[in-house]
Amino acid sequence: MENAELRVVQGNVKDAIVQELDRKEYKIIILGTTLREPELAPTRLSQDIANRVKVSALLMRNPPEEVKKILVCTGGHSTSDLSITWGIQLAKAIEEQVTILHVVSSAPTMYTGLQALEQDLSELLSRDIPLAHHLKDAAALAEKEGVHANFELRHGLVIEEILRSTDVYPQHLVVLGAPTSHTLVNRLLRGRIALY
Repeated sequence: MENAELRVVQGNVKDAIVQELDRKEYKIIILGTTLREPELAPTRLSQDIANRVKVSALLMRNPPEEVKKILVCTGGHSTSDLSITWGIQLAKAIEEQVTILHVVSSAPTMYTGLQALEQDLSELLSRDIPLAHHLKDAAALAEKEGVHANFELRHGLVIEEILRSTDVYPQHLVVLGAPTSHTLVNRLLRGRIALY
């Protein structure tokens, strides 16, 4: 592989990885974790490293031979833009499609008492609201990059709906953003996500 550097160090694994990240600037860290049954969480070491580092972490558990299905989760606002961009770039690099998932966790106050939560994706996209603009921007980016993007809209508790989505449509890779806190990532790492 061009421009690859092999480094072998001795000592505590977690400390050695953090020291390496201090030694040189990296954009992403890829962590392999022990082969485990899908219902088991990744190892504690993998979870600790993923949550301790200051760069994006790709946690690979039981990785497939090829990554063909990518799920990108968006919160529906600009803080999700980088996750969407990364997901689309990954899909472009491997010449595969991507599914962009948004979970509506509760109705805005202005919709209280209405059946707004029952709307489907096409109804949502026809509205002049920030979420519709966000999803349209994601679609435009995918089209610009030549990536086929599917969109999925779910209603309910965010974590549960992400997990349900991966149960219904098994994915090879799930892209999650965690801009301010690792709470969501911690809970998902202990759950069933990233089955393959």
